Amino acid sequence: MGRSNGTESWTYSYDAFGALTEVTTGTGDVIECRTDGRGRRVQRLTGAVPPATPTPKTVSSTWVWRDQLRIAAELDSAGTLTKRFVSALGRNVPDVAMFGSDTHRLITDHLGSVRLVVKVDDGAVAHRWDYDVWGVATFNVVASLQTEGFQPFGYAGGVFDRRTGLV
Repeated sequence: MGRSNGTESWTYSYDAFGALTEVTTGTGDVIECRTDGRGRRVQRLTGAVPPATPTPKTVSSTWVWRDQLRIAAELDSAGTLTKRFVSALGRNVPDVAMFGSDTHRLITDHLGSVRLVVKVDDGAVAHRWDYDVWGVATFNVVASLQTEGFQPFGYAGGVFDRRTGLV
């Protein structure tokens, strides 16, 4: 399966259960998604496809799941715990996210889409999103965090991959 906009062609590969397994971007970057036996995305690997010899992909993120719907933690490429997520209300999006020494409250709408990320210690809005009816982010502002992909939740609480734009 693929898409093309005239200048770039992207290809998508899926397993027999319909889970995304690999995306090749128009620039040749490859994003591999690994799932566990329950169909949950547990790891993302990235790399490039040179014309002659493929280079090995490297792990960019690993997710540890609390249960079928809720992510409990994220590990970096070295396997170091970088993010913790706490769910108190029982939804698929956590209520609290901890990144290093900072604690944030994730504010969602009725669909479970994260709309605001607020620093608990001072109430500052760290990130804000707005979505259209199709789930496309129409407003995405990072106010105080270093990277845009600091939390993995997108439209309707799904796991969002910022490189591919897929939930």
